[in-house]
Amino acid sequence: MKQWFLISLFAALGLSGPASAGSGGQKVTAGDVPLDVMLIFINGTRNFAVFVEPNSIDRKTALKAATQKAGKFCRDTFGSRKIRYTKIKRRTWAVPDAWNINGSCE
Repeated sequence: MKQWFLISLFAALGLSGPASAGSGGQKVTAGDVPLDVMLIFINGTRNFAVFVEPNSIDRKTALKAATQKAGKFCRDTFGSRKIRYTKIKRRTWAVPDAWNINGSCE
């Protein structure tokens, strides 16, 4: 619980945090809509959170963008090819107007 609070806090402040994969977000497009994808993880674990902005896009497109970012992270960091999503929801407070997708590398 404490870890996810810290992730939300870093995201609310617009920071990538000390344990972030890369700096800032990655620009991806869904048709003509630019998406901002930010991945946050905690050192020593395989858990991650992906924020995809804006949340006006559909769930399928958000998952596709999150899978691209998290897949590269899991492959490069742990050598794992499988991703398990644990929570997918539209966020309105931590990172306003974003999809929050939590998961882990397996």
